[in-house]
Amino acid sequence: SPRAPARFARILEVVSERLGVERGEIRGHSKLKRTSEARGVVVHLARRLTPLSYPEIARAFGRRNHSTLHGAETRIRESLDRPGDESLERRELIDRLAHEILRGE
Repeated sequence: SPRAPARFARILEVVSERLGVERGEIRGHSKLKRTSEARGVVVHLARRLTPLSYPEIARAFGRRNHSTLHGAETRIRESLDRPGDESLERRELIDRLAHEILRGE
């Protein structure tokens, strides 16, 4: 049977715990690499596991504009397409996160 979409709060919770970045930091405006990457992963997973649009994801982050979140997700998506071990590791991490998010729903 079809699976219900993941909840944004669950995605944020799992990414925060597994990447060691506080939820408030991810939802904030920090440009630190680890924080912006975690933010991009949350947006990427939200687009992959939910029916939410970029503007809806921005609202879930408490933002009026979705452009920076779209950019963060684009950087994650592009990094997944690059050849090499780092890209493979990132794809595996995102797949593990997605599995954990869906398993816990």
